Amino acid sequence: MDAAVRLIDETIPAGLCQCGCGAITEPAKRTNTKRGTVSGQPMLYVGRHKSRGWPKSAVHRRRISAAQAPERFTDDNYRSCKDCGQKKLLDDFPPTTGRGLQGRLWSCRVCYRGKCRGWGNATYAKRRHELVALLGSRCSRCGLDDERVLAIDHVNGGGSRDKRMKTGAQYKRDLAREIEAGSTDYRLLCHNCNWLAYLERGK
Repeated sequence: MDAAVRLIDETIPAGLCQCGCGAITEPAKRTNTKRGTVSGQPMLYVGRHKSRGWPKSAVHRRRISAAQAPERFTDDNYRSCKDCGQKKLLDDFPPTTGRGLQGRLWSCRVCYRGKCRGWGNATYAKRRHELVALLGSRCSRCGLDDERVLAIDHVNGGGSRDKRMKTGAQYKRDLAREIEAGSTDYRLLCHNCNWLAYLERGK
């Protein structure tokens, strides 16, 4: 009885390159247990495809295979993203433990990443606006009130050290508590005045 070749990815039939390119492999001339080849059976890879830097994970191989040989995939492996409307593999949807079809979100990874970035930007803008309002909403030196060019300055220095020791959310929460408690260690400066203050502290 002939020995069978153990496939790298069960979704790719024997006789096709296991990297996912869809190319037909040649029969092996001899058995090599280290390379996983059996004499007379199709080889796992086309020459140099394994060492050329092709994706090794099963997810990436399925993506390449779906793009180049879609007839091997059924509709059960695909979903339509509710945001972009594109039909993609299930692996392109983030896993979830909550509501979702087959344990996946309804938004693909690209759209979900964009929404998360938008949520983060909105939260950052809201917290920054609250801090600026607590400090008077104008530069303490020149009186400029354009929020876009205002920055929170540490009167005694040490702002970079505090930011490195805390996360962004924790840093802003602690800053708001200290300002509300009446701390005078912080002030609002426009970027020009902030740079001048930095130069003056260095002299």
